[in-house]
Amino acid sequence: MADQGGIPGGAGKGEDAGAQPWPAPQDALPGPSPYAPYPRMGPYAQEGPYAQAAPYPQAAPSPYGPQYAANQPPYAPGYGWGPPLPNGQAVAAMVLGILGLFTVPLVLSVIAVCLGTVARTKADRGVAAGRSMAVTGLVTGWVGLIGFALVLLLVAVVVG
Repeated sequence: MADQGGIPGGAGKGEDAGAQPWPAPQDALPGPSPYAPYPRMGPYAQEGPYAQAAPYPQAAPSPYGPQYAANQPPYAPGYGWGPPLPNGQAVAAMVLGILGLFTVPLVLSVIAVCLGTVARTKADRGVAAGRSMAVTGLVTGWVGLIGFALVLLLVAVVVG
């Protein structure tokens, strides 16, 4: 193995095995430490071209009290919440229920009944609006299913 004297972790067989391979940190740089903390001028103080400007002066309080009419709030009352938005499930139930009357009643009417039930429950709890559309989807869905069952029964009686 080669002579590794003076290298940290080496065998130390050279003539400078007891000496440090580099000077101690305090001897390396004369003068103050370059890592000295910056002087604090106050919380969030800034210096230089990006320093914060002085805050705007505060107005003196009026000697006559607050400047609004008696017995009225200093601001207009809020308008509150508007009506809840229509439920998309209620709209879908109504559309599918109406389409189920004339096209594919077995598929569309079943979906209309399911969506109408969920939408009516949400409307009853107050989560969403559109209860009348949900009920319309339920009614047209059931009418479509009953009509499909009657047509199927009529075809079975005529053919069979």
